[in-house]
Amino acid sequence: MTTESQRVFYALMHSTTENLSPNIILDKIGLLVDLSSDLQQAKGTKKALEWCDLADKIGLSPAQKCLLDYFRANAWHNRFLEKKLSHSEQWAWEQPEIERQIYYLRRAYSATGFEQLETIRRCQILTNLANQFNTIGRFIQAIECWDSALNIEPFFGMALGNRGRGISYYAMALYDSGHVSTFLGFAHAALIKSLSNSAKYYGEDASVIKLYSVRKASIESLFDSANEIKKATEFTDYSTGETQEEIAYRQWCLHNVLFLNPLNDVCQHSIASNDILLLPSITTPLKHANPPGIIGFFCQMKQEFASARWLYYEGMTSKIPHFSDKQVLLLDTPDYPAYSLSIEKVKLAYRSAYSIFDKIAFLLNSYFKLGEKENAVNFRGIWYNKNSKKFGIRSEFLPANWPLRGLFWLSKDLFENDFQTVLSPDSKELHTIRNHLEHKHIAIHFRPIHNTLSLDSDHLGYGIDREELESKTLRILKIARGALIYLSLAIHAEENRRHQGDEKRVMMPMMLSSMEDDWKI
Repeated sequence: MTTESQRVFYALMHSTTENLSPNIILDKIGLLVDLSSDLQQAKGTKKALEWCDLADKIGLSPAQKCLLDYFRANAWHNRFLEKKLSHSEQWAWEQPEIERQIYYLRRAYSATGFEQLETIRRCQILTNLANQFNTIGRFIQAIECWDSALNIEPFFGMALGNRGRGISYYAMALYDSGHVSTFLGFAHAALIKSLSNSAKYYGEDASVIKLYSVRKASIESLFDSANEIKKATEFTDYSTGETQEEIAYRQWCLHNVLFLNPLNDVCQHSIASNDILLLPSITTPLKHANPPGIIGFFCQMKQEFASARWLYYEGMTSKIPHFSDKQVLLLDTPDYPAYSLSIEKVKLAYRSAYSIFDKIAFLLNSYFKLGEKENAVNFRGIWYNKNSKKFGIRSEFLPANWPLRGLFWLSKDLFENDFQTVLSPDSKELHTIRNHLEHKHIAIHFRPIHNTLSLDSDHLGYGIDREELESKTLRILKIARGALIYLSLAIHAEENRRHQGDEKRVMMPMMLSSMEDDWKI
C-alpha cells in the first residue's frame, strides 16, 4: 500500500527545479531530504544533493545560502545512516559524512545570513552541529553550540536534552571526582528542563525524549538524594583578584570560557576562575628516577597559553599609544594602516597560541612512543602512519579514547598543504594569517579591507582589519584551550586503559608539589 509520504517522494523524484523560484527550490530540497531519510531512500538523497549543487549556481540571498547548507548537512547525515555502520565501525576515526555535515553546518552558522533565519532553524543548525561535535569527541565545542542555541531559545528541547546528556558523558572523562559530581549536577538540571512542560519540541520522535529521561534516571542513581544533586552545583564565592584590573581580566576569561579548567565549560562562577588543569598521574618504570618529561612540557604549554591569553586581552583592551610607540618613524600609506604595541601583542598572542598545536604533536609522539622523526612531527600528520592519510590511523591511537578522538578531529580545524580536508570554512585563512605573521608581512588596517588585496607585486603582504584579527585570535585561543583539555583527558583515559587489571601492581608514587605564585619571576 502506497502512503502519502511515498506518493510525495516519487512525485519529487520525477520533478525538476528548472524555472522555479529559489524559495520553492529550497522547499523541494528540504522535503526530499526529509522523505529520503524517513523512507530510507538513498536515491532521494543523491538527487537532493544534485539539486543543492544546482541551487548553488542561482542567485540566493544570504539567508537562503544558509538554509541550503543546512539541507546539505542533513543530506550528508542521510548518507551516514545509509551506511548502517556497526558500533565498532561508527567508532572509526575517519568519517567523511560527518566531516561534510560539520563543514556545512559551520558554514551556515558563520554566514552573514544566519541571523536572518527564523528562530527554530537557527536552533536546529546549532543543535545539529553540537550533536555531531559531541559524537566525535569535541564535547567542549558541543557545549558551546548547545549554549548558543539556548541563548536564542532557552527552552529548545533538543538542545536542552542533548546538552544534559553531553555534559554527563564529559563528566565520565574527567579525572577530578569533585568535578565529576558538579558536571553531573549541571547535566541533571538540563535534563529536568528538557522534560518539563516548558520545553519546546518540533515533531521530534518520542524515543529521543525517552533518552533524556533514561539519562536523568541514570544520574539520579549515582547520588543519595535529590538534595545532594542540587548541592553539587552550589558554590562558595571566591575572590577573582586583588585589583580591579585583575578582577576585570578574570571575569573576561570566565565570560569567554578561556580558563584551563573544565568547570568553565559549564559555568562562569568564580570557582572556575583558575587554570587548574594538569596532566593526570602517569606511570613510568621505576628505573626512571625523574618525573616524566611530558609533565614539564605540559606545564610550559599551559604557561604559554596563559601568557598568550593575557597578551591578547591587553592588546585588545588597550586603545591608546604606548610610550614605546612614540618617535617610531612610520609612513602613512593609503590603506589605513594600524601600528602599535597593542596590535603587536594581539599578533604575538595569535602566534604563541597557534604554536601550541605542533607542540601537542611532539608530546603525543613522546607519550605514545611513536618514533616519528622530529622534522616530520606536526599536529595534522601525527595521527597517520608514515605521516600520510593513505596509510591510515596509527594503531597506537585506535583503542577507544573519546577525548583523544576529539583531539584528532580538532586537528581538522587546521589547514596544512598535505591535509587540506578541513572542518571549518575559514581554516585556510587562519593558516594564511599564521604564515604571514611568522614569515611575511601582515598589514593591519583600521578600516575593513579585502583580504585578497595584493599589497605589493611580490605578494609579501596580507591585509586584515584590526577587529577581524582580534576575532581570529580569540578563535585560535579557544581552539588551543580545547586542545589542551582534550590532551589531558586523553592521557587520563590512556593511563586507565594501560593499567586495567593492574590492581596487584606495587606503585611508588612520586609526589610533586605545586609551584607557588611567588616563585614565578
